[in-house]
Amino acid sequence: SRLYRKKVVAQGTMEMALQQVLASRQRLASLQQSQRSMAIQLRQANLQLSHTNVYAPFAASISNGGLDKGAFVSVGRPVAVLESTEAIDLPVAFPLSSLYKIANRQGKSIPLEKIPSFLKRLPHVTVQKVSLPHITWRGRVIRVSGSVDLRTRTVNVWIRVSKKHNNGTSLLPGVFCKAS
Repeated sequence: SRLYRKKVVAQGTMEMALQQVLASRQRLASLQQSQRSMAIQLRQANLQLSHTNVYAPFAASISNGGLDKGAFVSVGRPVAVLESTEAIDLPVAFPLSSLYKIANRQGKSIPLEKIPSFLKRLPHVTVQKVSLPHITWRGRVIRVSGSVDLRTRTVNVWIRVSKKHNNGTSLLPGVFCKAS
């Protein structure tokens, strides 16, 4: 206002400058209010987070963490990949020709729909490391795929194997094995 009184600035320019100052003060007050509101929300989120625990439904270790610290989680996005510390499930592409041999063992024909339950009753499956055949693990058939891969003429059979061998050698994911 001193500049206006000294006739250095026109009245219109002075009024526009004052309006800008008032608008800036209002914007500042609004931003400060938003900041206070966000600080309250952050405290509430941290409190909720401090009361949140995530537990694996089985004895497991994290093999692949899917998030970085501070990352946002969205629905359907994996948070981590857990691997059992006690057992591993191996998918085995089982040839249909071998399936028919097992199903027709001892001259008894087993209906196709009963083959999965028959395989689950097998006493055990031996899994051996391809690169070191003297290292073996014992497992059991836990499930059989409901469909056949027509290209390879195989059906997936899942074998659950204890990760420990007699001498303590662990079976790790990604190891090439042979099942018999």
